[in-house]
Amino acid sequence: VIQSNTLTVAGENAYAIFAQSDGNVNNDSAVKVYIGGTVTATASSGGGVWIDGTAQTNLVTIDAGGSLSAATAINNTGTQDVAVTNNGNLAGNLNLKGTASAMGMVENFGTLLNADNIHGHVINHGDFLVGESLGKASTHVTGDSTQAPDGTLHIGADFIDQTADALQVDGTARLNGKIRVNPSRLMPNRSVVFLKSDNIHPDTALQNASVLFDYATQYSGDQATVTVGQAHFDTVSQSYGA
Repeated sequence: VIQSNTLTVAGENAYAIFAQSDGNVNNDSAVKVYIGGTVTATASSGGGVWIDGTAQTNLVTIDAGGSLSAATAINNTGTQDVAVTNNGNLAGNLNLKGTASAMGMVENFGTLLNADNIHGHVINHGDFLVGESLGKASTHVTGDSTQAPDGTLHIGADFIDQTADALQVDGTARLNGKIRVNPSRLMPNRSVVFLKSDNIHPDTALQNASVLFDYATQYSGDQATVTVGQAHFDTVSQSYGA
């Protein structure tokens, strides 16, 4: 399936794209979905891409100019898992595991957001937003979550109420690269939890992406926290010639 231009569905339980390959196992063609335009399902029960059948390979690729947005962005009811490569914008829940296979995977080079649940592994090279990075959401990854040095994790946080967006990982959480905090309210020396996992890799070390505030991450047991420190208003204003 090759999609371009704009495809929008609005009905309850409606999917924008349904792709199936079913037959003799040795002759099943791979299910390959390429999104180069905009795919949107607006209903809360709707979905973007539904994959079914017994194909041995299921692939979804979103181009750098492409966008897939739905309450359930990808739903897999096929035998084998789905491998997703996102170079554009991918928003919504992801069910990537096959009915008779191991976890699927999404490798993100663009923007990944608005997923309450990701049934599969995550490898992030781009921007991974928990919810919309507004401070009220959580994203549950049932597999491993790995962030490469070129990736950025985005969370919203309220340091007065000590609440934040949280990433929950059932597998191994190995996060490098940067963390970008979108604060609604600030208070020094108060921590908020942004990561929960029984297996946080010892190499995990997120760097601050903000030039305005110092943010420091701490790792203890099954969770990771972030605190806000010194502000750099003078340094930032000088960089603009003020």
